[in-house]
Amino acid sequence: MERTSYALNMVRKFCPNVTSLVDAKHQLSIRIIPADAKVEGQKDPATCAVAEACKRAFNADAAIIGTRSAYMVLGSQAIRYRIPTTVSRQIKAFDRGQGFNPGIYNLQVPTQGERLGQGRDGNRTGLGKPKGKHSFHHTRDVRALLGTAAKEAIKEDKLAADSAVREAMSAYKKALRSMAK
Repeated sequence: MERTSYALNMVRKFCPNVTSLVDAKHQLSIRIIPADAKVEGQKDPATCAVAEACKRAFNADAAIIGTRSAYMVLGSQAIRYRIPTTVSRQIKAFDRGQGFNPGIYNLQVPTQGERLGQGRDGNRTGLGKPKGKHSFHHTRDVRALLGTAAKEAIKEDKLAADSAVREAMSAYKKALRSMAK
């Protein structure tokens, strides 16, 4: 149940009165209108266009919207939804200042493997070839996943260091080319 308590703690950062967290049983359709997409909501999971639409349409006490999960708070209970790719793209564009296209969007039910209480490695047997080091793409200028602000700061430092290394390598290669001529 480690994953459930982690998700509940993330919701409590925004809504301390929440005592329980459940997965959605049905998808949720929301209509986003231009008034929902206020500039003040950029990069803010609690006041973005999707959160405002959820609060307005369902009289929710709060809505917390990430790029992968959404939490609708009704009283002391939070209901978790999965953010589909189409909505995630709109959220990322909104966070970068490109606005949010009005329309009807669906928040989906978490899949079997994404449900609360499911371990991340639940279906793995541990057999097979060891995996090498994975490279990850980190999107910039988009709201941080819930609870990862410190990780984002570390990533920023790494990106700056990587940039400095690339510049040094470029200067080194340029020097080698000029010596070869």
